[in-house]
Amino acid sequence: MKRLIKNKTIREWIEAILFAFIAAFIIRTWFYAPFRVPTGSMIPTIEVGDQIIADMNVYGLHIPFTKKRVWEGDIKRGDIVIFPNPANPEICNSSFYGGWDTISALFIGFFVDSNYVPKCVDYIKRVVALEENTIEIIGEKVYINGLPESGYQTYFNTLLPPRNIFYKEKVPKGMLFVMGDNRRDSHDGRFWRINGARLSYVSMDNIRARGKLIYFSLDPSLGVMNGGIRWDRIFSILR
Repeated sequence: MKRLIKNKTIREWIEAILFAFIAAFIIRTWFYAPFRVPTGSMIPTIEVGDQIIADMNVYGLHIPFTKKRVWEGDIKRGDIVIFPNPANPEICNSSFYGGWDTISALFIGFFVDSNYVPKCVDYIKRVVALEENTIEIIGEKVYINGLPESGYQTYFNTLLPPRNIFYKEKVPKGMLFVMGDNRRDSHDGRFWRINGARLSYVSMDNIRARGKLIYFSLDPSLGVMNGGIRWDRIFSILR
């Protein structure tokens, strides 16, 4: 570095920026990463405008720019998981888009353009059924291995019409069935059409992280200056 950049002040600035980037990259890849939730598919658990911290190593340490992990942990029913677009996950798993998304999320999205949307868009949903579980949907009721789903809160907006589905299937090995908690306003495994399948699943290999807590919450209709900060939601643990 000294040979390339003679000016000590400029060299120190560049070294500081490089160190900050490497440290942020390591933290975001292997420890914790921020995610912004722009839609209401997980209401009431996650409101529009909630910003969450995700645990990046709970399911194992991720090898950058790949789908591979070491020291893998178990995904559990009820977990709130983050994953790439299930119809085209490879765009997020490639080295180019995976690497660029890390950079854009750390810098462009937070410091340049808060409305920046990277090419790889993350989804956040709840794991409703694990591999080889039998998932049965009768109208708006969901049964797992013959028992009603439980352990988390669902929401049915009475202003929206019911989204009735009647289906029963065994979740394929290596796959997960996910849904949003806002059952009448969530585009999820009930409605994705991947390879013509009626119900669609998410590969366990494509799960990137688990939602951990809400670190900031802002009502987008009000903004900061109009008292839009939702203090009661800050530091809420996601369950």
